[in-house]
Amino acid sequence: MIIHLNNCITDEIVNSREHFFIPSEYIEDYGYETFPHDDSYRLPLGFPLCCQSHRNIYFGQLDWYTNFPKCCDEHKILSTRKWFFKDNYKYVVARILKNLVYTLNYISKNCITLEGTSDSCDYIDYCVKSFGANTVGAGRYLSLLNLNLKTCNIREEYEKVILNHYMSYYSTTQKKSERSFETINTTFKKWVETIPDLNELKELKKNLRAVFPLELIADSPKRNKFTGLTTFTIKTEKQFITTLTTLTKNILKQYENAHKNNSDIDFYVEQTKSKQKKLLGNYKKQELDYVKIFSTWLKNEIELIQNINKLEMAKYNISGNNNQFFMNESGTQINNIGLKTESINDLIAAIKKENYNIDYKSVEDLENEIKKTNPEKSKLKSLFIKMATELTTKVGVELLKPEIVALIKDLQTVF
Repeated sequence: MIIHLNNCITDEIVNSREHFFIPSEYIEDYGYETFPHDDSYRLPLGFPLCCQSHRNIYFGQLDWYTNFPKCCDEHKILSTRKWFFKDNYKYVVARILKNLVYTLNYISKNCITLEGTSDSCDYIDYCVKSFGANTVGAGRYLSLLNLNLKTCNIREEYEKVILNHYMSYYSTTQKKSERSFETINTTFKKWVETIPDLNELKELKKNLRAVFPLELIADSPKRNKFTGLTTFTIKTEKQFITTLTTLTKNILKQYENAHKNNSDIDFYVEQTKSKQKKLLGNYKKQELDYVKIFSTWLKNEIELIQNINKLEMAKYNISGNNNQFFMNESGTQINNIGLKTESINDLIAAIKKENYNIDYKSVEDLENEIKKTNPEKSKLKSLFIKMATELTTKVGVELLKPEIVALIKDLQTVF
């Protein structure tokens, strides 16, 4: 087999780092010789001119070869390749006839059980592949097999199995497109981009972007006893989406502690993104099943976080009312009764860790002031109030980590 890469691979394909497919007309492949896989079988003396039946088949294939490659559009395209030379395919006529009589003999002797019938289907595949990647002659072989199958005199139920296998080579274009690598790959990429960008899932998402899900798309793998190759059917798009929906559930089951490793804001952002994808994304009706699973999972995690925060705030006796947050028990503003540098530093560190959507200049100003040898208490108070007010108004007490809320409350008595 020779693959003429220079003629079919563009810089765009190489730079994309995607999987790609090489059309058969760029592959110079002449297949292989077949054998009857029957030690007792011998070709008739003088074959193929041994009898009128074989002579008719033989001369019919010679007529076809005379017209080749003008016989069909596929072979016309093949003939335009620089490496194509018709005389390299002289062997095809003999291979068509040999494969035909070998197959009819194998079917006659083995299609007496379901296992033998399955082996006969493998033998047909073995013969088809013997014509090479360009399949020159394979169609002729299959047509002749169909016309002569009755001569095998096998039971009707086994004959139907052989005919169904024969028809599988003539699937409609629509059925093939449902099982195409391109369709499956597009569907897979869409699912990957639906995965939330949370800490636990980021690495998984990154890895999934770099793979082609061969183990997910393979359906009914089967080893051919004659070629030694294992082949499989590609799942239809609907089957594959069902697989992705099940996979979504299995993945999310592994991240029961996601609420501990992501900020509250992260979950709110991802929930909004999930809603927007559902609203604006080009999802098919069936794909919305896994979109809904992701969205519901995010909603459940947010509810869990809110409930945990409420319990924590209750433990510290903190109100969720922003307007009442900076009031002491008598309802007056923050008291000026002292200074506690360690608590302020702890608060600043906790805020920076959470990456809240606020202007961090107020945090930096407070941090710079506290680092001074003799910080001004009045300025510290002013900067603290500015930062705390921004946190509670722009983020909201209910979304702040309970430890941050507790530190702020504790510092009410510091100034």
